[in-house]
Amino acid sequence: MRTIRAWFARIAGFFRKEAGDRDLSAELEANIELHAKDNMRRGMNATEARRQALVRLGGVEAVKEHYRDRRGLPWLENFLQDARFGVRMLRKNPGFTVVAVLTLALGIGANSAVFSVVNGVVLKPLPYPDPDRLNLIDLRGSFAPGRNPMGAADFLALRERQQAFEDVAASSPSSLGFALSGFGEPQMIPGTEVTTGFFTVLGVQPVRGRAFLEEEGRAGGPLAVVVSDHFWRQFLGGDPAAVGRKLTLNDKSYTVVGVMPPGFRFGRPAELWPAMHFRTPDGRPPYYLEVIGRRKPGVSDAQATADASRIAAEVQKQFPRSSESAAVALPLKSILVGGESRSLFLLLGAVAFVLLIAVVNVAALQLSRAAARSREMAVRTALGAGRARLARQLLTESVLLAAAGGLVGLAFAYAGVRAILSLSPELPRAHEVAVDLSVLGFTAAIALCAGILFGLAPIFQSAAGSVGEGLKQGTRSAAAGPSTRRPHSVLVVAEFSLALVVLVGAGLLIRTLYLTQSVSPGFNSSRLVTAMLSLPWPRYPEPPQLTAFYDQLLERVSNSPGVEGAAITLSLPPNLLELTNPFHIEGHPEEPGHPDPAVPEIPISDGYFRTLGVPLYRGRFFNNADRVPGTHVLIVNETMARRYFPGGDAVGKRVSTGEYDPKAELYTIVGVVGDVKYEGLDSADQPAMYVPYHDSGWSPWFVHNMYVVARSATSTSAANTALRSAVASLDKNLPIIRQRTMDELLYDSVVGSRFRAILFALFGALALVLAATGIYGVMAYSVSQRTPEIAIRMALGAERGRVFGLVLSEALRLALIGVALGLFASLLLARLLASVMSSLLFGVGPYDPLALAGAAASLEVLALIAGYIPAHRAMSIDPNAALRGE
Repeated sequence: MRTIRAWFARIAGFFRKEAGDRDLSAELEANIELHAKDNMRRGMNATEARRQALVRLGGVEAVKEHYRDRRGLPWLENFLQDARFGVRMLRKNPGFTVVAVLTLALGIGANSAVFSVVNGVVLKPLPYPDPDRLNLIDLRGSFAPGRNPMGAADFLALRERQQAFEDVAASSPSSLGFALSGFGEPQMIPGTEVTTGFFTVLGVQPVRGRAFLEEEGRAGGPLAVVVSDHFWRQFLGGDPAAVGRKLTLNDKSYTVVGVMPPGFRFGRPAELWPAMHFRTPDGRPPYYLEVIGRRKPGVSDAQATADASRIAAEVQKQFPRSSESAAVALPLKSILVGGESRSLFLLLGAVAFVLLIAVVNVAALQLSRAAARSREMAVRTALGAGRARLARQLLTESVLLAAAGGLVGLAFAYAGVRAILSLSPELPRAHEVAVDLSVLGFTAAIALCAGILFGLAPIFQSAAGSVGEGLKQGTRSAAAGPSTRRPHSVLVVAEFSLALVVLVGAGLLIRTLYLTQSVSPGFNSSRLVTAMLSLPWPRYPEPPQLTAFYDQLLERVSNSPGVEGAAITLSLPPNLLELTNPFHIEGHPEEPGHPDPAVPEIPISDGYFRTLGVPLYRGRFFNNADRVPGTHVLIVNETMARRYFPGGDAVGKRVSTGEYDPKAELYTIVGVVGDVKYEGLDSADQPAMYVPYHDSGWSPWFVHNMYVVARSATSTSAANTALRSAVASLDKNLPIIRQRTMDELLYDSVVGSRFRAILFALFGALALVLAATGIYGVMAYSVSQRTPEIAIRMALGAERGRVFGLVLSEALRLALIGVALGLFASLLLARLLASVMSSLLFGVGPYDPLALAGAAASLEVLALIAGYIPAHRAMSIDPNAALRGE
C-alpha cells in the first residue's frame, strides 16, 4: 500500500512541476510580447522586434532562472536547479568545458598520483600492531660516522639486560639470499636470517604453523625456517600440510615451521626467514645486525635510547679495545622510509604549483566566459536576482567543472602511480602505494578547493560591474577597456611566476643528474660483466677450499675466448660497499679519545685493477709472491695516501687493521692506485685500502660471498657465457646471482636522482604547456576585445607590423613581470628549503645561475611563441569589416 502511495505522490509531483513550467513559460512569453510591442512602436517589424526583445532580456535561460528563483524553492531544490542549469550552460560551450576539464584533470591527477605515493610511503602507519612503539636500535660512535648496525656481543647484551622494551630482535640485512636445491635447477631465493623473537617484536604471527622456539636460535639447535605465502604457493603447492617439510638451503636441511600472511614484508622483499644461531662472541666486530625493539607502553624514544646506551657502555667495558659507542633508538618508520620523505614532499610541493597554475588557467578562461555572459548577469540582476544568488550560480558551475576534472584526474592518477613506481622500483614501501580511500578523499578535497578558487574570479568580476553597463553592452568595445583586461593580465603573471618556480626546481635536478652521470667512477666500465657467487659453508668450510675454487674460476674465465681478464672482489663500484675497517699506522701511538678512522677495506684478487682499468700511481699491484705464508701486503688509493701519509708517500709504510692491538699483524703498503667510487657517484673521494682475498691474516670467512668481474674483448655476451660455463664446470649446483653489466650498475646507481629529475621535468613541461595555454588565451581574448581599437589604429595609418609588435610586446611584458616575480619566489623558496635541497643536489647550489637563467629564458621564448598567433591575427584585421560590424 505504501508503495502505491509513493508512486501516486511521484506522479502528482511530476504533474505539479509540469504545470509550474507551463505557468512560468506563459509569464515569460507575456514579458517577451510586452518588450516586442514596445520595439514595434519604435518602427521595427514584428520579427526584428521579437528578436530584440529576446536579446534585451538576455536569453530565455536567464529569465527562466530569475522566475524560478522568485518561486521560493527549498535550498536543496535550488541547488539541484543550479546544477541542472550549470550542466546546460557547460553543454552549450563544449570547447570551454573540454579545455577546462582537461586542464583541471592534469593538475588534479598529477597531485593525486604524487599524494598516493607520499601517502603509501610516508604517511601510512607501518602495517604492524602499534607501529609507533617500534624502534630500530643502532650504534653511534667514532669507529664509523652515521648509523651503524650492531655486532652479536651488543645484541646479546641488549636482549639480556634491557628494561625499556617488551622484546628485541635482529636480522641480517646483508644476506644475499639462500641457494634452494631440490626444485629443479638450483636458484637463489631472497631472504634474511632473523632471531627467534623477530615476528613477536613486529606483532605478526604465521597464519600456518608457528613462529620460532627459543632452542631454534641457540648454537647447535635445530635449523628452522619461516616462509612467505608466495613461496608456500610457488614451491610447496599451497599444501596445508607443508609445515614440517624439509628444505635444502645453502646445502643445509631446514624444517619449515611457519607460513607468513599474504603481503607480509619487512624492509627488502624476502621469501625466507631462517632462524639465526649465535655463539658466544669473542669481540664486538663485525657489526652486521639490524636490531629492532618494541617499547613497553609509556616508554619514550629518549628513555629507550638511554637504556640501550647504558648497555652499549657496559659492552665497551667488556671489550676495552673496542671503540667507544652509544646506542640510539629511532622510530622504525623513519628508518624504513629513509631520506625519501624529503624528496617526496618536495615533489608534492612542486606538483601543487602545477595545480595552482591549472586553477589560474581555468580562472582566466572563466573570466573570458563571464565577460561574454555579462548581459545575462545584468538582466538577472535587473529582474531582482541578488549578487549572492548570482555568485551561488557561478560557484555551482565552477564546482561542477572541478568535479568533472577530479573524475578525469582520478584516471590520470591511476596511470601516474604506475608510472612513478616504474621510475623508482626501489622506492621503500612501494607495495603499499595505491589509490585508496584516503587518496579519493584528497582528490575530492582539492577538486572542491580548486572549484572554489577559480570560481571566485568571475564572481568578483560580476560584482565589480554595474547593471547599466551590462544592459547597454552591445558591442565588443564596451568591454575592451584596460580595467576589463587587467584581471586577465594578473592571472597570466601569476601563471608565469608559478611556472618559473617549477622550472627552476626541474633545472636544478636535471643538472644534478647530468653532473652525477658525468662523474668518473675511477675505472673503464665498457664491456664489463659482474655477478655474485655465494659459496655454501657446508661444501666450502675451509679457506683453502675457497681459494682453490676462486683460483680455478678466474683461470677458466680469463682463458675463455673473447675475455680479456677476470677478478673477484668483496665490494663492487659504484655503490656496493660491503665492509669498512679501522686502521692504525705503525709508529703513531694511539691517542686517547681519538680512535683510528674506519675506511673501506676491499679484499680482491691479483688481477682486479687490471681488469677494471684502475691506474697505478706508485709501487706495484699484487702478484703471486704475495701468496707466501706470513706475507701481508696492502694497496691504498690516492686519497688515503695523500690524507694520512706526508706527501702521499705511502709505499713501504706499514699499518694494522681492525681494532687497535699492539700485537696485531702489520701490512706493508706496496702500491698506490687511483680512486674508485664505492659509495655512490655523488660521494666525495674517500680513502680505501685493498687486501688480497686469500690472505689468512685478514679474515677469509667473508669471502664466501664475492663478486666476479670479467671484461670482454668484444661484447658482454662473451664474458657472460664464459662465466656461466666456468661456474657450471666447477659446481653445477651453484647459482649465479645478479648477473649485470657494469654500465647497468652505473645506470641504476643514480635511480634516485633520475626519478626526481624526470618527475620534475614532467611537472615543468606541464607547467610550460599550461602557461603557454594561459598567455595564448589571454592574448587571443585581448585581441578580440580590442578589435575596434586596432581597426581604428589601422584606419588612421598604423602599419600592420606595428600592430603585430604591439600585441607581441604585451605578451612579452606580462611574461617578463611573471618571470621577475617567479625569480624572487624561487630565491626565497631556495633559502627556506636550503637544507632539503642541498641533500638532493650534486655539483650545483639552490641558487645555480644556469638553472635560473634557463628557466627564465624558456618562459620568455614560450611567451613569444604563444603570443605569435594572436599578434598575427591582430595584424590581419580588416579595418572596414571590423568597423562596419560596430
